[in-house]
Amino acid sequence: AATASRGDTLVTLPSAELVRLGLSSLRGAALFALLLAAAWEFDLFDRLDLWQRVRDAFDIGPGGLVRAGALLAVGLIALVPIASVGWTFLRFGGYRLSRDGDEFHVSSGLLTQRSATIPRRRMQLISIQQSPVQRRLDRVTVRIETAGGVGEAGEGGAEKHAFEQKWFVPILPAAR
Repeated sequence: AATASRGDTLVTLPSAELVRLGLSSLRGAALFALLLAAAWEFDLFDRLDLWQRVRDAFDIGPGGLVRAGALLAVGLIALVPIASVGWTFLRFGGYRLSRDGDEFHVSSGLLTQRSATIPRRRMQLISIQQSPVQRRLDRVTVRIETAGGVGEAGEGGAEKHAFEQKWFVPILPAAR
């Protein structure tokens, strides 16, 4: 709440942009793949007798199992973009980038509010990225790499520097 009143607002993300971000990133695919891998690894398909339950639910014979499996796969594939857009709203809902002097303030999140202040002097790299889907939507992602300070000592006592790459603006029209 404290960052909401700081400086001049440079960027906010309306709902339409959050939907585009969710569809262009498909983060829900990672969650779906993780769940599917865990189910396969722990033999949940066999333990739950999933295929028999599908046969019973749809009252189909052994030949219809392929059709039911294909229908189930299509249904699950449809859930991936929905999950991705949902995650995007939770993570980036209320996104605001503002500038106050030489500091940039970023805040976002519906359930877990995240905020960061990035001094301009700490910015090491600004990159503009555009995936093939973003190119089709005429959108880009702006990321920054900041000097994060000094981390723990590495082998031989040498210090390793921590650099952190952060979302600066997760989605913007390419012309902006």
